[in-house]
Amino acid sequence: MTPEQMRDASLLELFSLEAEAQTQVLNEGLLALERNPTQADQLEACMRAAHSLKGAARIVGVDAGVSVAHVMEDCLVSAQEGRLRLHPEHIDALLQGTDLLMRIATPGSDNVGPADIDAYVAHLNELLDPSGRVAPRAAPVEFDVSQLLLAPEPLPEP
Repeated sequence: MTPEQMRDASLLELFSLEAEAQTQVLNEGLLALERNPTQADQLEACMRAAHSLKGAARIVGVDAGVSVAHVMEDCLVSAQEGRLRLHPEHIDALLQGTDLLMRIATPGSDNVGPADIDAYVAHLNELLDPSGRVAPRAAPVEFDVSQLLLAPEPLPEP
């Protein structure tokens, strides 16, 4: 295994650990929101967890994770801002997204294909705006992890 492959494997392991921690926050928060959908502290915790997962997925180049976490974050932000009242179907869809994120982040788990991701994103967008006015999402931006791992600049000579 080359040093670059080892670095990428390490980053994916870190992403998997991050996903495990953040999906636990999401699961607990979503179950609390099922009982009280306007609970501000739970909305905030869930939104932050989805946002963190989106960023972590982007850093390691897991575009499927970026797409799923992004639409979940959109839903939670809409609820925070009062543009959406969470109903059981929203909570169910968000819990499905949490499961999907864990499948994406778990090495060796059943494969999640692009069709699964597209179907999930379309379903949650439909719940966000049943009239169909939500603009389709652009594909996630490709991100090269090596851009983050640059060698430090040499110090000036005294």
